[in-house]
Amino acid sequence: MSEDKLKEFKRIMTTAVKEQFQFPRSRITKKSFEQKFMCVAAGRDCYVTPHTENSVDEDGHPTIVNMSLYYIEDAHAATWLKGEGWIFSDEVITKAITQNAFLSDAYPDLDNVTHS
Repeated sequence: MSEDKLKEFKRIMTTAVKEQFQFPRSRITKKSFEQKFMCVAAGRDCYVTPHTENSVDEDGHPTIVNMSLYYIEDAHAATWLKGEGWIFSDEVITKAITQNAFLSDAYPDLDNVTHS
């Protein structure tokens, strides 16, 4: 791939990623972040859940990352992590809500499934 084509590819990908967010990842107070989230939620059913991610760092040591996941109508809409927060664009949120509604209608007993 030529250098010009590579630059254009990177520009397109960067733009595509930025368009996923209406409030990209940035340092902000949690209170300010939650105020922005409530504006985005605009009266829709929303909630927050704690989430812990266990992984391994590049040296093979276990790591634990605690975060808060924000939902609008059961669709993941925003994340708060270590003094930074980001909120997905309305388009991404709406698409996730629509997909969740479809799955709920198509598989009404999905939440009642137990795994062995």
